[in-house]
Amino acid sequence: MTTQRQRFFLFVFSSVVSTLACGSETDAPEKAMLQLSSAAPISEISKYFANRYFPSDVVHAFTTEFGDDVDCIPFLAQPALRRPEMRGYKPQLAPTNPVSIQFAPPASGRTRITFDIGYRGYDEHGRVRKCPPDTVAMKHYSETMHLGFTSLKQVFAKQPTDIAPRIGSTQLHQEVIAGLHIDNWGVTGGFILWNPSVDRYNEFSLEQLISYGTNAGALQTVEAGLQVYPTKYGDSATRFFIYSTTDNYNTGCYNNECGNFIQTPGTFCLGCAVGPYSIQNGQHYYIDLATWKDGDAGNWWINFADHWIGFFPRDNFHNPGLWNSASDANFFGEIIDQNGATLGHTKTDMGNGVFPGAGDAAEIVWMQDYPRYGSGFVTQNSAYFGSDDRYCYDGVAPSYNTGDHEHFYLGGPGYNANCQ
Repeated sequence: MTTQRQRFFLFVFSSVVSTLACGSETDAPEKAMLQLSSAAPISEISKYFANRYFPSDVVHAFTTEFGDDVDCIPFLAQPALRRPEMRGYKPQLAPTNPVSIQFAPPASGRTRITFDIGYRGYDEHGRVRKCPPDTVAMKHYSETMHLGFTSLKQVFAKQPTDIAPRIGSTQLHQEVIAGLHIDNWGVTGGFILWNPSVDRYNEFSLEQLISYGTNAGALQTVEAGLQVYPTKYGDSATRFFIYSTTDNYNTGCYNNECGNFIQTPGTFCLGCAVGPYSIQNGQHYYIDLATWKDGDAGNWWINFADHWIGFFPRDNFHNPGLWNSASDANFFGEIIDQNGATLGHTKTDMGNGVFPGAGDAAEIVWMQDYPRYGSGFVTQNSAYFGSDDRYCYDGVAPSYNTGDHEHFYLGGPGYNANCQ
């Protein structure tokens, strides 16, 4: 079940202790602060993030409504454009041929989260929550982030790499997936926003969409979604994330941390918390997300709440790979189980922790894809559906109705009488 408590963690390098502090499920995400031992050495991680941009680049700073510290830096000073190979590159500010996307409309009991949620008004220091023109918003790096990691490889990895996959009937990495094998230029859907309980600090729970292809057997991806990942972000808030890999997850990174994504000017922070959370058997809140390739020769763009927030350059990818198009358009839920073979299955939620058919389960609505050379996004008729272990997490094969269009229920509580 979705918890009514926020987790707060105290990390030191010799031990990890977690405690719970009460917080309303209906409130906006609250930032869970972490404290670092004063004896801890400065790591390669801290050094790396300290050099992504310079303090002198920050022209404005503020704290979001959900507690994230944000730095506004000049568009051309962002990490992706500081890479030596990007010297002379002329970045786009918008797609060449912007596509119109028909997102899920608000409905009774379902409210759309707008682009400005989290960035309204002034923070507690009287600073306007808005970046100046021609700047981009960067999540301010803090020593409270990434404290479960010991290397940049772990920071950049899609899933934790410090513990080997568990032995048994279930896996370290578990999914419930729906999708379509189709030559495509993108995928879009509306995600009902929840705050899943994560059992261990080095586990995560996410829902996402993905466009992917393969090059010489290696997966290449463009991904966007919602995630709770305490050891990465330092709290148990639900956050928007992006991810991309070009070589089957051997390399790649979240949220432009390795400089593989170019943000467009504006007030939007990759990796920042989102809200409000949906209420079990009550009001639902949802976020529209999309990937889209600007034609064969174009870049791979990410859309959040009907705004183009930036792109993965086409030159990141290979042919076939994602150079011209993607081969599959998928939606899925995913969790990490770090308990190992002897501790039993994790209690980490997928979605809101409810099995489809057993109550108000997590849902993705208005699932659409953009066929290559097509004229727009069309309703996806998902051709495949599956769950790694339906006794722990399950879904209901996507179906169509007039309110939700093509939609997909998914989720589960993990550990239960049939999942141990």
